[in-house]
Amino acid sequence: MSYVIAWLVLALAGVGFAWLMWRSLRRFGLFAGLAASLIVVWALMPIELSGGEYAPALIALLFRLFLERGADASTPATVLFFPTLIVLVVFVGLFIRRQVGRFSGHTGRPKSIKGKG
Repeated sequence: MSYVIAWLVLALAGVGFAWLMWRSLRRFGLFAGLAASLIVVWALMPIELSGGEYAPALIALLFRLFLERGADASTPATVLFFPTLIVLVVFVGLFIRRQVGRFSGHTGRPKSIKGKG
């Protein structure tokens, strides 16, 4: 039961920190969403440890890089790389879509049609 509680606390902390980051950066548009998305992905991406239990991949990466002498950090780095890449591709696509819409004059919102009365 403590294992489930630990993951719930981690999820709430990750989502809370992402929300705070988004609130503080929302004037920067897509960058706020990118920062919040990366925080959630990095906080909640699990990796299986040798004992059959799971841990956040970012924590496992940091432990293997800085605290375990001679440990292989490639597995947690790989586990974090692909979701990070997916988030970056999505936000680059959103950025390109926004730039194309800005140059074409299309705002993405339908114009209201007012009838003559």
